[in-house]
Order: sequence, then structure tokens, then C-alpha cells
Amino acid sequence: MNILIISSSFPTKSATHQNIFVGTQAKCLADRGHNIWAVATHSETRKEGNLTVVNRDDSFFKLIFMGFRMFLKKPGMFFFLSKNLGIKRTLGLFSLCGACMNIIRKNKIDIIDGHWIESGGIVAYMLSQILKRKYIVTEHGILAELCDGAVGKKSDKESVVIKRVLDNADKIITESKNLMEFIGLYTDKKPILIRYGIDLSKFSPGKKSIFERPTFLSVGSLNKRKNRIELLKAFKILLDKNFDADLVIIGSGSEKDKLKKFIEENNLSRNIKLIDYVENDKLPSYYSSAVAFVLTSLHEGFGLVFIEAEACGCPSIAYNLYAIPEAIGDAGILVKARDIEGVAESMKKILTDKKLRDKLSKNAVNYSKEFSLNKRINEIEKQYKLVLN
Repeated sequence: MNILIISSSFPTKSATHQNIFVGTQAKCLADRGHNIWAVATHSETRKEGNLTVVNRDDSFFKLIFMGFRMFLKKPGMFFFLSKNLGIKRTLGLFSLCGACMNIIRKNKIDIIDGHWIESGGIVAYMLSQILKRKYIVTEHGILAELCDGAVGKKSDKESVVIKRVLDNADKIITESKNLMEFIGLYTDKKPILIRYGIDLSKFSPGKKSIFERPTFLSVGSLNKRKNRIELLKAFKILLDKNFDADLVIIGSGSEKDKLKKFIEENNLSRNIKLIDYVENDKLPSYYSSAVAFVLTSLHEGFGLVFIEAEACGCPSIAYNLYAIPEAIGDAGILVKARDIEGVAESMKKILTDKKLRDKLSKNAVNYSKEFSLNKRINEIEKQYKLVLN
């Protein structure tokens, strides 16, 4: 099959974890012999075997030209989107749409798969209206944010666009039951549940620890949604109770300076280490060596990092929110949302109760076996073929 994948971003050589689940899906499909074109707002143009990545041209004049060109083709759509999303964002979406149109015209594209409804999903809808093509929307979590003020609600106008995109999709794919419920608030169409998958041959328990002391681990972007500041506060409570442990946080983002300031002001530099980046093939060693994986995120569409940790025998501690319980299962401890003391108490349990830690570690490995990457790609292929037929 010739497949077009559209996303807000795509992994790059310097940001390999950027939308890694989209990148992994594209790479696996390409490895199976499919011809894949991945178009993104934030990426880098390159070709890797059957996978061609195209980065949208963000230049001002290109956006204006593409917006005018699309206005001539579909003035009704232009007015609909600009009215509900604003001119600037609409121009950006039309530019992304234009890049996709060039690919569709030069290649016999069979399937259009728009990832993240607010970006790739909208563009897939636009292409279906302009070129009369079928499309799939693959949603990873933005709808939970739209419905909850914890991380910023979207406007009613944006909801109008989302409903139209979902109502017109030939298939809707998502990875958690929680997200299926949110999708049901916008459309009567029943989404297809396909769990995330990881390469279980790469993520597995290690035999040798890379840490000299008991260490908690957290992996992912340092942004407001991930809410790492509450993790730091919980860890400080643990240290104040005279428990000796370390915390390693891997990731970068807009909240980094805020976290560094908290660490410095509370004299936590000896116990907390911030690492911007760790190569994918080295991450299993970190997971395997940690006593627990801790994430105080305010929202997760699913949480692939939980599965990576569990496959390495590392139990998780997280807030009982959204799809997080589906990702953790019986392989960790769920804490009431925003309960910082509860997080600290859970970390204490992991440190002091070896029997509990060993039980959760065993549960983690067993639970992770349900999330096979091959199984996910098989299901994705199946849905693509159903749309084609």
C-alpha cells in the first residue's frame, strides 16, 4: 500500500522521542514493504528506505501563497476553518494540506491517516473534501484536554471543527478506552481500539544496574501537562523524612528552568539529576535499574513510557487519571490526582517493602506482554485494508 501519514510532528535525529509512536508506526509499515510518506509541521525532510519524511515549509510567503491557493479551490472550507480556528492557524493547516496534495498527485496514495485530530486529522478531512479521498483519524489524547480544564480547555468553535472531522472520517483509531469515551462526546461513530505496542525484544529486564543507589526514574517532555514540579515536591517530602534515594528525570522542554530553580532553592542537586536526552537503545538500562518509574502527569492519552518501564520490570507510580490506569494495570501504584503526599508515601512503600516491589516488578513484565508492536501493526494494516475495500 501507498500510505500518507500526517502529524503535528515526527521524530528527528536530534529529537528521537518526538511523537515516537507515530514514527514507530511509519517505520514498521515501511519495513513491511509499504511505501510511506510522513508529512509533519515539525520534523526534517529525509528518506529512509520505503519511508519518506516531508517537513512543512513554514516560511511566511509560502503560508500566504498556499492559503490563497486553497482559498480559490475551497473558499467555503477556508471561511469555515478561519472562522473557528483563526486565520493564522488556518493558513498553517492549508500549507500542510498543500504539501500533502503534492505527494498525493505524484504518487498513488491508497490511505490517508491523520494523527492528532487538531492537526493531522483536520488536514486529512481537508484532503478528503478537495480530492474526494477516504481518510482515517488516529487520535492520541488531545480530546481529553479539550474536555478538562486541568490543562486548558479549547473553545466551542474548535469543537465544531473536531466534530466535523470525526463525523466524516472513514475510521477513527485510538489506543485507550478512556479516549474512546471522549471521542463519543463528539461523534456517534464508534472508534477502533488498537493498543500501543513496543518492541519487547529491546525492552526487557536488565541484569546489571547502572545506578549505585536506589533511584526513581521519570521519562518524557518537561512541559506543563507532565507536571514534573509535583514530582519534585513529592520527592522532597521523601528526603525530608530521611529516606536516602535519587531521582533521575530524562527529557527537555519549557518547564526545565522552573524545575532547575526548585532544585537549587531546595538544595536537591545531590539527589536529583536532569538529563536532556538518552538514546532509545540505552533507555532499557535506565528502566531496569530504577526502583520505580514515577510520572505526575495531569493527562495521558495512554502513556507509552509506562509500558516501556513495565517491560523492563520497573513498577510505576502515577495519578489515577484518564487512561493511565489502563497503561499501569496491576504493575504499579495509582494515587489520587494532585495528592503529592500520596506520591511520596508510594515512593516510600517501594523503597521499604521489597516484597511489594518484587511483586509489582513481576506483574509489570507480565502485563507488558499484552502490548506487542507486531500486534499493533497487524491491526493497523487490517483497518487500512477494510477502508480500501
